Amino acid sequence: MVLAALIFVGGSYLLLIYSKIQERMSWPVFNIKLFTKLFLTSFVVTLAFSRMPYVVSFLDNGMYETRLSGLGGGGWYSYFAILFYPLSIILAFINISRKVYYKFCVLMMVLVMIDLVVLGTRGAPFFVFIFHMLMLRINFFSVRSMILLFLAVFLLLLLVDYQTQARSLNTLTVGWDWVRTIQYSWIFDNLKVKDSMVSSINDNAPSVFPLVYLLQYLTHSIAEFKNFLFDAQFDLVGSGLYLQDEICLVVGCARQGIQAMIADINPRVGLYQTLYSSLFFDFGVLGVSCLAITCTVYLLFGRVSSIFIAILVYFGVVLAVSGVENYIYNGLGLARLVVFIVLWKVISLKIRFKRTANAFNLSPSDTKSIQ
Repeated sequence: MVLAALIFVGGSYLLLIYSKIQERMSWPVFNIKLFTKLFLTSFVVTLAFSRMPYVVSFLDNGMYETRLSGLGGGGWYSYFAILFYPLSIILAFINISRKVYYKFCVLMMVLVMIDLVVLGTRGAPFFVFIFHMLMLRINFFSVRSMILLFLAVFLLLLLVDYQTQARSLNTLTVGWDWVRTIQYSWIFDNLKVKDSMVSSINDNAPSVFPLVYLLQYLTHSIAEFKNFLFDAQFDLVGSGLYLQDEICLVVGCARQGIQAMIADINPRVGLYQTLYSSLFFDFGVLGVSCLAITCTVYLLFGRVSSIFIAILVYFGVVLAVSGVENYIYNGLGLARLVVFIVLWKVISLKIRFKRTANAFNLSPSDTKSIQ
């Protein structure tokens, strides 16, 4: 029931956005040259200065040691690195040929795969990948699309299998296997897999364990959110602590005190409980209700503008995948949203440079020859 409710909310929001765009929408004309320069600069700087140290460490020591190495302390290159994923999202909106789009996608996937395979991160890379999948204008029910989808799921299973083992404690010293992970992992607390089922899979088809873990990873937040709702852990007016913590993450202030207060009000802190739990903790029942009503009224009667449509589409995808990951609160999500909005506005600005003969001290004949 909780899963159906979340799907209904996310689906209804997306349908409202779609109807709004269909009614009347003047899509912005993006500055392709500016976008290309920003994208390529961000890609080169991020790859060379931000990711390359991780790649070298990964090749020497593997993912586990790389994640503990303390690399990535930040520097001047961070100002370029933070642009890359927002620009990758804007890429889905840019009006360019398929051929050029695929070239950009190749560069995008280079950093996405480095983040997935070398750093072991799942948040931003998965969001960008899902965003582009949802924005593709193809028939998802064709034979070709179904085959590609099957291959994508198969590759995802291989990636989850690899990441889960590589991110875990050193297998040479403490040991690791899928059985213990599925039996004792926190994400299985409220959605248990029976021991008899685990034993049966282990005896007959142990290669299925990555699929079991992936399904659990994708759905455990629903069970966590269900307990959150039924235990009534939220108030009429929220505390705003999660939002304060995310702002501190962005601006670099101390977070220990805020995180301690979050732990006091949320007994399951550290486990993902869907985006909605964070909203209830921050704004309470009254705040979430007002937010939902405001968004609905705007979508039904508000004035359309390109920047608001961009934000609404961004939030639409966030809601669509909110059961899997929180792309507003977690991992600089708020910073990426702000950067996305700023970049969208800058790249779509209508800047006109008015050339006159007097401005360049040219004679009429010189102006004619230039023309």
